[in-house]
Amino acid sequence: MAAVRAKAAPPTLLSLCLQAVAAHLTADAAGAGRSGGCSAHFDGFVQEHEEEGGGGHLAPEQVAEALPWELLHQLASSLPPFALELLHHGAHARCCSSTSLTDRFGKADGNRRGTKRSRCEDFNTAWQALFESRWPLHDNTGHDDLVTVDWQQQYWEKHLQECLDEAAEAALLPSFRGSIGELSMSDKIMSSVYLSENISQQYSRLSYQWTILGSYARCLRFQNVLCTAEVCDMLQHSRLEILVFVRIISEHEVNGVCLLLSCHAKTLLSLEFIHCQLYPAVMDKVCTSLCQPGSQNYKIQSISIKSSPISESKSLTTSAGLLNFLSYAKCLQLLSFNDAKMQPSFAKMIIRTLLEFSSGLQTLDMSENNAGFLL
Repeated sequence: MAAVRAKAAPPTLLSLCLQAVAAHLTADAAGAGRSGGCSAHFDGFVQEHEEEGGGGHLAPEQVAEALPWELLHQLASSLPPFALELLHHGAHARCCSSTSLTDRFGKADGNRRGTKRSRCEDFNTAWQALFESRWPLHDNTGHDDLVTVDWQQQYWEKHLQECLDEAAEAALLPSFRGSIGELSMSDKIMSSVYLSENISQQYSRLSYQWTILGSYARCLRFQNVLCTAEVCDMLQHSRLEILVFVRIISEHEVNGVCLLLSCHAKTLLSLEFIHCQLYPAVMDKVCTSLCQPGSQNYKIQSISIKSSPISESKSLTTSAGLLNFLSYAKCLQLLSFNDAKMQPSFAKMIIRTLLEFSSGLQTLDMSENNAGFLL
């Protein structure tokens, strides 16, 4: 009973100051009370704050410069994601002035110098707390305990995937007309990253989210309706390594896939198709898109085709493009054709190609096709 009756400890002057700073950064991140909004990129946003200088405005860099690391870490733990993003880059802008914020955005900071090193320490613990708070049931078993997880990158990548999924649901509605990039994300998603009721309308648009956060995306899943030139343009700042495509059927969708592959052929490591129609002519287009000038090292390590026919039922036509690609893909470690309606002749040609060109393949999966199809 004594514990129940005990009064809460009164706030200290320090805690009140930190709360005020947190509220200011949170409102700034959401665009509250600002005319004209913020710049399209965080680096522009930070520069805008720097140029404003006086007038009582509190820029993230000023906060990062004024507070010792212990208090900065305490402040970071109370900020919503977008406010933390501003503070994060503000801290690096102050301590790593030899590297432009544009170059560092979405990348690891590698130039940490002298007495300012503590200012350049990351906010990984704060980002991990935000990630686990928003997605408490997320399976982290894929993370190697010996490798430090970049929780900032993980957070924004998963956030962007949620934005894409929500946009796909809206674009699939028969009543949808207009631009996918102009779609506004739901209040649920926006409140998760801004924690503010006064969010500038432009900040909720899909295109805006990708403009400022797209560089964090490495692994993405695309529904068929998202395979368009517009979406490809939104992803121009991303360095995609893993792509998953779902229900790619029409020629328009195939062209969208090929456009995405062409743009990211140099960085792509893994490619997966689920419930698609990948007949020989389509596979030829896909493989041609992967073989872009400058990507001749063929860094792809994994190709997986699941529940997606690659052979037409009454045709012996095979994909010459796929066979040609396999002959050069020296880094390929996994090749899977699971339930791909594969013809026996095509399967034999694939195996023969892999053997002939001394492939370093470790796993070849041709399960769930016709039993005994190699006999």
